[in-house]
Amino acid sequence: MQSDLVVLKLETSNAIIEASFNPLGARQVSLAYNGANALQPYDLTRTPPFATGFVMAPWANRMRDGSWTDSSGVTHVNPISEVRTNTALHGLLLETVYQVQDRTASSVTFATRILPTDGYPFDLSFSVTYELNAEGFTATHRATNHSSTPAPFQTGAHPYLVIEGTPTADLEIKVPAASWWRVDGRLLPVGVEPVGGTSYDSRMFRRLGDYCIDNGFTDLSPEGDGRTRTIIKAPASLQDKRVIAVWQDSKFPQVHIFSTPIYPAEPATGKVIHGITVEPVTAGPDAFNTGVDLIQLSPESEWAGSWGIQLLDW
Repeated sequence: MQSDLVVLKLETSNAIIEASFNPLGARQVSLAYNGANALQPYDLTRTPPFATGFVMAPWANRMRDGSWTDSSGVTHVNPISEVRTNTALHGLLLETVYQVQDRTASSVTFATRILPTDGYPFDLSFSVTYELNAEGFTATHRATNHSSTPAPFQTGAHPYLVIEGTPTADLEIKVPAASWWRVDGRLLPVGVEPVGGTSYDSRMFRRLGDYCIDNGFTDLSPEGDGRTRTIIKAPASLQDKRVIAVWQDSKFPQVHIFSTPIYPAEPATGKVIHGITVEPVTAGPDAFNTGVDLIQLSPESEWAGSWGIQLLDW
């Protein structure tokens, strides 16, 4: 896995930005600002834990029983990939090795084709472009439907974040979302509810070690540039001003937060730490069945949306 890494570098007047990406799953592997890493490291010789860094398509999160029914009443069934919840998890491309379609010193485009199956009977081209900038990187997802009928489509990303030198459990998170997806024991959606008055409200900063969830959020509040930003920072008591902002444009109207105390930092020894992924997504859990924010991609039309990571005061 490590030998396949695409390494990018950008030198600015203030910093050296370096990042690495793997064609397997088009995943993010590292992002460093003057040598300080902002993405969770893991054993590159093993399968990435908790889908670390992977891009998700043509759906994200869980599909109930691996099945969905199209507008004509035909039910399509996909393989179960998460046995404990009996769901198809994170789409069809986690084990896909993308082609490097284009590359410069500071950017790379990974591309692949989603061919028709019984569970997803559509022909789509799909690509992800990572481009470094002075604060981190921008990721742009593109999909084109080559089928003769509209294709339901959803995508997202799965970056795990760190502020090197500070325990992740001690970091704080702010999610600018007014609503959250209530889920059942299988982590499948029950409905959208306001965050106000619940333990899921993170519109003010929350300590990650006290905020262990696996939930989607919607009704996001964009800033003046039209982007929504989920913020992770060190607490003021540590006198560390570094901030990570995961931003997403309007084409990614939802975000999923997975904050876990059992990230396997050293799988060989069983050592665990806190892990946090902020997942920009175009729709929420089981979107092929709820229909909420699900993209219907017309024949021969292209969809594109962007998200990125900003490293501020590093």
